[in-house]
Amino acid sequence: MHSSSLPAIVLLYGGVNLDWGSCAIWVGAGIAAYGAIYFGFHDVIVHNRLGRRFVAKSTYMKRIIQAHRLHHATEGKHGSVSFGFLWAPRPDELKRQLAGSDQASIRAPRR
Repeated sequence: MHSSSLPAIVLLYGGVNLDWGSCAIWVGAGIAAYGAIYFGFHDVIVHNRLGRRFVAKSTYMKRIIQAHRLHHATEGKHGSVSFGFLWAPRPDELKRQLAGSDQASIRAPRR
């Protein structure tokens, strides 16, 4: 279970069964929707967790996937580049940030 699952379940349950109001339902649904998008994008598309390779065709998806891979280019959290999950700066900008970081420990290339 992903870390956002429990708050979503609690809010949805409370909103539907405990009369916490529609606000709890909407917030719970929003958290659940974000978790579904995160799983679909991060785990399925970028990391191929289900064993099916996704080939990006649009410029947007190519940019997002490249930015995410640059985000994971370091050994640890220190020095990694940040991007906006569903929006990413240009890859050359992220590469410049990565190269300029004195904290980054770049991973060895995969074989």
